[in-house]
Amino acid sequence: MSRWWFYVKRFLPILIVLVTCSLAPRSEPGLHTVQFTRMVDLSHVIKHDMPHLPGSALTRIMPADQDNRTHIAQLGAPNGTWLSIISTAGVAPVTVEQLAPYELLTEVIVLDVRDDAQDNSAYRLGTSDIVTWEQQHGPIPADVLVLLATGWDIRWTTSADYLHLDAHQNVQVPGVSAAAVDLLFRQRRVRGLGLDLPATQVALAPEVLPAMTTRPYWLLLENLTNVEQLPPTGATLAISVLKIEGSAHSPVRTLALVP
Repeated sequence: MSRWWFYVKRFLPILIVLVTCSLAPRSEPGLHTVQFTRMVDLSHVIKHDMPHLPGSALTRIMPADQDNRTHIAQLGAPNGTWLSIISTAGVAPVTVEQLAPYELLTEVIVLDVRDDAQDNSAYRLGTSDIVTWEQQHGPIPADVLVLLATGWDIRWTTSADYLHLDAHQNVQVPGVSAAAVDLLFRQRRVRGLGLDLPATQVALAPEVLPAMTTRPYWLLLENLTNVEQLPPTGATLAISVLKIEGSAHSPVRTLALVP
């Protein structure tokens, strides 16, 4: 009995470690340790009087009842801080409930173009802007999300200023040129794009982006805020979506984790 107990005491800790390791969840691809010193909320508050694109349903929020429950009765797309999944041409569409959690935690880089875009609705991000950024910070890594800080979000509280509609009710805001889209998505192979304004002036659609086996879809965030508070590199973005069945769109809460 004493000899049996000797072996139990000697080998039990090793056995426990082996069993624990075998039961531990496997790391999902793309997961990494995130260390941060501060968080930045990149999301606008959902309100009934926030800017709404022409023709979209107005947001209806029912006030809290006796149980202090507030109900969102209606939220038109893409109003508020919003995520769209742009599926590659020739690939089955991807919807938000199909996204794995690790796909919504992504490294970001920030292109700060406020000097050129904040007061210029005709501004379009060009390839020269991207080349200039890379000369200062190095090549844009594949699989990052590119955030564009235009400063346009300061207009959010006034719909007329934020949407800047022309005589035909078309939204006139800064955007991204087709050449810049091609450089970012097809050549740099980024994961997606995030803007602090409506994405009406971005040439990002399946028919203009060739099918790529390494990237079945792209992420498009719009109506972000506070992007200028992030460093050019190093931050990580956590995107919280509603798991809406069959939808390629969702309102989101986006939090940036800054080293």
